[in-house]
Amino acid sequence: MWFPQQIRNLMTEYLLFASGITKVYQPAALVLGDLLKEMPKKQVMDLCAGGGTSLHLKKSVEEFVQEEVNWILTDKFPNQTLTKTLQKVFQVNINVSCVDVFSPPINFKGVFTLFTAFHHFNPQQAQLLLKNLSATHQPIAIFEAGSCTFKDVLKVGILPIVALLFCTPFIKPFRWSRIFFTYLLPVLPFCILWDGTVSMLRQYNTAMLLEMAEKAAPHYHWEAKSVASNVTTLTYLVGTPSAKECAFG
Repeated sequence: MWFPQQIRNLMTEYLLFASGITKVYQPAALVLGDLLKEMPKKQVMDLCAGGGTSLHLKKSVEEFVQEEVNWILTDKFPNQTLTKTLQKVFQVNINVSCVDVFSPPINFKGVFTLFTAFHHFNPQQAQLLLKNLSATHQPIAIFEAGSCTFKDVLKVGILPIVALLFCTPFIKPFRWSRIFFTYLLPVLPFCILWDGTVSMLRQYNTAMLLEMAEKAAPHYHWEAKSVASNVTTLTYLVGTPSAKECAFG
């Protein structure tokens, strides 16, 4: 569906800012650390990651494994504007590689991740995605912020709007267009409210995640949990290949 790219970029930049301030994904650092510490190559390939929110976890994960982690951001259609935003926010040289989530590189050795992207796929697509990822014989970790509950729908619907109104002047990089579309013509608050509410209503619960995963890759060991995060629930699905299938390299 067509959507103005300028508004989409502003929304993504806000989500990057908000995820850093709230540390909503912080529990994922321990999950990724546990997976990486068993692997010779400390690598993460984050799929559907043009927005770069997972980079907020890199330092915590490296502290956990006590080693530098090669953090690879990928997207089917890398966005140069957002890549420049990431470079300004994190003050490092960042490159977003072009990778289709349904065709993961078979020669990659490390952990495949998705952050708040899995709910965009219907059950058939989600199972295909998991099946293709499992063909690499690498660990898989999927994280979703929020849940399809009244409490989380309310939180993700209301809190981001309040935060947006107060924090807009401080979001990097500063853009006059963000000021205009937040305060003068409030398109941005409406779009964030709509996107957040719809995203919560599309979330898969742990039972649904496990059912899809076990159908897609019965040879993997799967675990799904929901844990409390700073402002909402963090639900995750982790899959690891059986010992005889491990190809960590």
